[in-house]
Amino acid sequence: MYGLKDLIEKYEVIWFSVGSDKGLRVQFLKELNELDLTWIGGDPICENDFCSYFMGISSGRKVGHVSWQIWRATWLSEEENPNNRERFYSDGHIPLRVDYEKYSRGELDYLVKENIVTEVSGSLYPVGGRVVSVN
Repeated sequence: MYGLKDLIEKYEVIWFSVGSDKGLRVQFLKELNELDLTWIGGDPICENDFCSYFMGISSGRKVGHVSWQIWRATWLSEEENPNNRERFYSDGHIPLRVDYEKYSRGELDYLVKENIVTEVSGSLYPVGGRVVSVN
């Protein structure tokens, strides 16, 4: 199992695909709490806080939710033209996107390299390589 500390110290911005598994979400929040990271507003992170499907960590050790729309928007130019590396950030910075489940298990291919979605009742939902339960 890899710890988040190394990633946080090495990269300025990291986005995580945490997924829909409740146990994995609790584990993610617990690990952030143990590293003394805080929410963007400065509140401490607790295991029972809400954890969304996508989460972001900044170099200031602040944590926030990354909406599905923003996650999706960062892939659009690449999907239209694979040679276009321009991203959501105006300076061209590409956020490191990590599959938290794979990373926490110690798998070497933990980077999210494609935006995987599935259609459910006419709407697109992220799957991140895992099954998503939609109620």
